[in-house]
Amino acid sequence: MGRHSPAPAPSAAASAAAAAAASSASTPPPRGGRAPRDADADSPSAAELRGLLEDGDGGAAPGGGRELSYLQAVNFAGGLLLPLRLPSAHAIHKRPSAAYLEAGTLLGEEAGRLLKLAGPLFIEGITNIGAQLVATTTVSRLGAGPLALSALVLAQTQLNFGYSIVCGIAAAMETCAGQAFGARHYALLGLILQCAMALCLLFAVPTAALWASGAMAPLLVRLGQLPDVAAAAGSLLQLMWPVLPLLVVSETTGQYLLAQGVAAPASVAGLTSLACAVPAYWWLVGRLGWLRGAPAAQVSLQAIAAVVVVAWRSARDARVARTEPHRATWRGWSFEALRGLPTYARYAVPAAAMLCAEWWIWEAVVFLAGLLPSRAEVQLGALGFVMQVSIATWTLSYSIGTGAATRIANALGAGHASNARRIFVLACCLLAVANSAVAATLWCLRHRLSAALTPDPEIGAEVRRILPAAILGVVGDGQVAVLGGLLRAAGRQSTGALIHFCTYWLFGLPAGVLLGFVFEWGALGLWMGVASATALQAVALHAWVALGLDWQREVRRSAATVGALLGSTGATPTPAAAPARSFAIAGLEEDGLTEEEEDGDEEGGGGGAGAGAGSALTSPAGAGGGSGLTSPLLGGRG
Repeated sequence: MGRHSPAPAPSAAASAAAAAAASSASTPPPRGGRAPRDADADSPSAAELRGLLEDGDGGAAPGGGRELSYLQAVNFAGGLLLPLRLPSAHAIHKRPSAAYLEAGTLLGEEAGRLLKLAGPLFIEGITNIGAQLVATTTVSRLGAGPLALSALVLAQTQLNFGYSIVCGIAAAMETCAGQAFGARHYALLGLILQCAMALCLLFAVPTAALWASGAMAPLLVRLGQLPDVAAAAGSLLQLMWPVLPLLVVSETTGQYLLAQGVAAPASVAGLTSLACAVPAYWWLVGRLGWLRGAPAAQVSLQAIAAVVVVAWRSARDARVARTEPHRATWRGWSFEALRGLPTYARYAVPAAAMLCAEWWIWEAVVFLAGLLPSRAEVQLGALGFVMQVSIATWTLSYSIGTGAATRIANALGAGHASNARRIFVLACCLLAVANSAVAATLWCLRHRLSAALTPDPEIGAEVRRILPAAILGVVGDGQVAVLGGLLRAAGRQSTGALIHFCTYWLFGLPAGVLLGFVFEWGALGLWMGVASATALQAVALHAWVALGLDWQREVRRSAATVGALLGSTGATPTPAAAPARSFAIAGLEEDGLTEEEEDGDEEGGGGGAGAGAGSALTSPAGAGGGSGLTSPLLGGRG
């Protein structure tokens, strides 16, 4: 907590407000009730604010009534317009109109930081879609007809199962590394990276060995696949197995950098791979044939992405260690990192379950579409085209949701509950506006879009039938992306996994089967079932955030998480930094950020909240340092 500087006697209005604040602060919370919210969440009524602001220049001492009026004027702008960092000292005496203006400016600055993270992630997602399109186009043109394309799609489906688990395990770094960086325990990030790599490899190595052994072909036949397609897919997987270990390296390293507010390597790696995709696929498939050339090209592109990300990390870590050794996040390989595996696994296992529950539902929809009794091949083809459109729109939601997860985790680690809440609300509003615009555009272009996707009249008609349902679900997808990012940032993956499983698998999939098979809506019914589950999930999670989420408690849980990782890995806690400037208003205070800390790492998106003021833990037990926490903290997960 910052120190108070002496101030002249406040005005009567300020004294009354201070007394009210002190009275409410001293009142204990009701038994079994929620802890009181942080002080800056309490807004005055319009009448109270008007009375405070009417003091004007009429004798109010500097630092008195108008000091209170300024921040309350900003507060009155609403929860979203609360300052994302407190204003500089010279701004205290501005009039309320200037307060509103500065609040809007600060909101714009935070939106800029969020978009600096989301932009590279969006580019990465689009380049991944482009690389898959290059692969399918090349194999369909140079391969052995429908067999080659069917085998490639089946092999890619098996790869997706492996991808989802690896990405889910690595996603726990959003919690652990993001909060550790916000708490300024920089050395802990390197140990968390090693934990994540080790746990991912524990899954990836046996899975890759299974693919390389050739055992997948008979297994796919037993699962009902055609023998020739299963044999070709098994042969592809025998050569594609290096993709999974390479993905472990690139995914964990990317999360390590993203936790520090550095997202540019993801886009650079994606653009580099996409630039190499066309020559690699055409040359290797043309020279080696599709059965050996396609796996060779895919492994090569994944290796390029891994090399780009690792090279970026190595160069950045070396520069930081040379110029700012106290902020160095990589201190070398250490077996001590393995002691943190149990703590990391507490978040990694539910994170993987959360991600797989969402990814695999679409695999189930595609599988069920192939079993439809009427024109299954037409409906399956139309469903594939609509899914490509949906993936493109989902990439926007994913990028902003992941950027918000990073910023929220940094803010929670720094002990800034109010900032975390504002970033969440800001991300929800940004995606609501952006996805509404995307949905309106797609609705206006739906007929032209179906004609552009396929020349087949039957498939085109089915696409036009399914597309409106997909368009209506765009806004809900965006809200779920941000809410999922919040759950990952706060370490609530178990809550997310439970909600994902209940909404998608216990409600959405049965509803889709009912509509698709019993009511004979076909692929449209299957899609409507999953879309309704997404809408239900968005409503349920928003209700949970509004009614059950205590942001101050999440700060305490974050401190406990970082403390547990410090204790298990044996990492040396970063000494508490000098307290940042704070502003005392009517007995209420909140830590601000120095300009240097607020800027953070600007490459690829600044880590503004990531360098929190005085939040360093002083013991592995999780006792708070400068975050104002003075008692041992509970670290239970939701």
